[in-house]
Amino acid sequence: MPKYIKKKLNVNIILIATIFFLVLVIAVMSTAVIQRVKHEKLIAEMTAIHEEEMNDLHDKLQEEYETQLAALKKYYEYGGDISQIELEAEYVAKVIYGTAKNHSDADKRAVVWCILNRVEHYGHPDTVQGVCEQPKQWMGYSSENPVLADIYDLALAELKTWHSGGHRPLSNDYIYLTWSSDEILLRDTFEENKSTRYWRMK
Repeated sequence: MPKYIKKKLNVNIILIATIFFLVLVIAVMSTAVIQRVKHEKLIAEMTAIHEEEMNDLHDKLQEEYETQLAALKKYYEYGGDISQIELEAEYVAKVIYGTAKNHSDADKRAVVWCILNRVEHYGHPDTVQGVCEQPKQWMGYSSENPVLADIYDLALAELKTWHSGGHRPLSNDYIYLTWSSDEILLRDTFEENKSTRYWRMK
């Protein structure tokens, strides 16, 4: 084979090899670029999802914190669990409804404090619910009595005062009621013929 043909053939082989190598390098680089773009896109998506989850978690924790803080503030403001006080107000409202629903607010408050005095008295249950549900103690009381909004609000206000150690409007000796269509009187003994002291809510 003539030398020039052989030389040309070698040049062609080198050229083809070079082209093949360049194509291979370009293909590898393109694949790497594509993979990098996909990887960066995946990271961006995962980061966005993570940030959204973190934001949701932050919002949830913030809401729980604010709820707990509000409950704690109420607890210390009223000297007890506000949900328990609200439940007590329902029982008291049912006693008031059966006993003094047509009386003045002052008379209704007298009923509330008679109940609370009994809670503190050794001869009666030591819970508001227990005192309210004592058999044959409250005229017209029934667990089925409705809880009227205005009576409930009045009862709740007095209970908050009691729980927080606020001003008592009367002595805790008065644990009995004497009622009529006109007024409600509190008294300190069951038998009226014994040195009974009466008290009327002002």
